[in-house]
This record gives sequence, C-alpha cells and structure tokens, in this order.
Amino acid sequence: MSNNEAADRQQTVMNLKTLYEQKETVTKRIKGTSSLFLNEEYSDLTIICKSEVFPAHKNILCTGSAYFKAACGNPAFIESQGIIDIKESEPMLLKKVLSFLYTGDYDFAEERKAHKEAKESKGTKRSADGDLIKAPATDKLTEEEMKMMEAHPAYLHYRVYAEADYFMVDDLKAKAGTYFEETTMAKRLPADTLLEMIEEIWADGPNFTEVKEAVVADCVRNLRYYQRGRQPMLTSEFLEEHPQFATALCLELSKEHIRVLDSLTGPQIPRNPIRVQDRWRMSRGRQPGR
Repeated sequence: MSNNEAADRQQTVMNLKTLYEQKETVTKRIKGTSSLFLNEEYSDLTIICKSEVFPAHKNILCTGSAYFKAACGNPAFIESQGIIDIKESEPMLLKKVLSFLYTGDYDFAEERKAHKEAKESKGTKRSADGDLIKAPATDKLTEEEMKMMEAHPAYLHYRVYAEADYFMVDDLKAKAGTYFEETTMAKRLPADTLLEMIEEIWADGPNFTEVKEAVVADCVRNLRYYQRGRQPMLTSEFLEEHPQFATALCLELSKEHIRVLDSLTGPQIPRNPIRVQDRWRMSRGRQPGR
C-alpha cells in the first residue's frame, strides 16, 4: 500500500469517526429533549394556538427556530415575556413543528386515530334500550384539521413544510419535503388536490423549492392521467393561468425527453453542430444552405 493510499484510508477512518461522534451527540441531545416535549417541567414558555396550549422551553425552540429566537430574544416583543399567541396556524401543524424541534421527527399517528374515531362516531347508534341516538362528534380535531386528514397524505406534509418555512426551521423543511416527495411517488395526487396545491404553492413565493420540484415530477410521471384521465386538468387554459408552473413543467418534460433519448442512443453532442435546416436538406441529397 502506497503512502498516499494509507493517508487516504486514515482520513476516511477519521471522517467516519467524526460522523459517528456527531450522530451520537445528536442522538443524546434528542433523547434529552424528547422527554420535555409537551412537558411542563422546567417550561419557561407557553404557546397558545386557538384552543390548544403548549408548554415549551426557550432554549430548545430558540436554538432550532429563527422565528422563536427573534420573538423571545427581543425585549420589545411581548413574546419575550413567556407567552406566544399564534393565530395563523392550526394546532395540529404547530404541534408537528414542536415535535420536530424536540424529537427530530414528526408523524400523524395520533391525528389519524382521532380522525378514525371521529368518522366512526358519526351517524346514529342504539342505546341500551334499543333507541336510536346520535353519537357525539369528537373535539380532538378542528374542522380544518379534519379536512386535512381527508386529503392525500402528501398534502399533510406540504402543510408541515409551509409551517417550517413560516417558523424558519430549515431542517424540518428538508424532512417534510422528503416525506412529501415519497408520498407522491407512492400514491398519485388526485386531480382536484393537485390543482389546489399548484395554486397555493406557486402563490406562496420562491421558498417552496423542494415541494415545487416534487409536484412537477408528479405531473411528469402521471402526465397521461392528468391530461387524458376522467378529470383532465393540464389544459391550455390552466397552464396559461399559471405561467410559472407551466414553465417549470415544460423544462422538466424537456429534461425527461433528453433522458429517454440518452438511454436509447447514449449522449450525443456533435463537435460541429449542423443546423436543423441543413441536416434536413442533406438527408434529401441537397446541398446545405440551398
């Protein structure tokens, strides 16, 4: 083994050791903070979101969110006094942001259970005497949250992505974007959901890059369905109304077309490009430029 190879191997071992130590540090930190999630012990911050109240800890929120750091760190803000009233969010989505800041991940297991219970409680049931009675509706989810739980799973991750953007949690944006892409690949978006998401995403500015790319990729994968299905939605009228989306879709389709050609014939870049008109003339035995 040469000296260079030995040095490279040693450097690789050191890099792996560093990564392992960093992972262990993060794991220990998460284990330490996850026990404080929604725990009033040592809580020095109260977050109010509609009917929900969440106990929180400034040192955890401020280190993971630029939003909370700015709010809690400025004495001029009322939030610095220990109470934050958030009216723009849904409690379920805010809870996912807090879950990520404390545990490094989030899921909708609790909400899916509540949604299932709400659906089962609808309609009528019989009492012990055999009389029909109306089952009470659950109050665990708001009306808006119930609608979200009825939607495609990717829509939930899109809403978490938007929350992460609002609260300036970049790591959560990356994770929610990954979950969004995975769910769209596993299950095609319904046409009506896709229309709604395109209008929302492209109206919310340039910070939604990962979600935009995933939506365009879903359109390319399912182009035949969205154009010729029972509910065709990629019509000329729709594309004219959404020019930024149309441009992104056109660029991705051209890339996909090139990828298909390359897979069939291999990348071909001529050293001396010939004009299309000249190539057409030469194929018919005519001289170029005539």
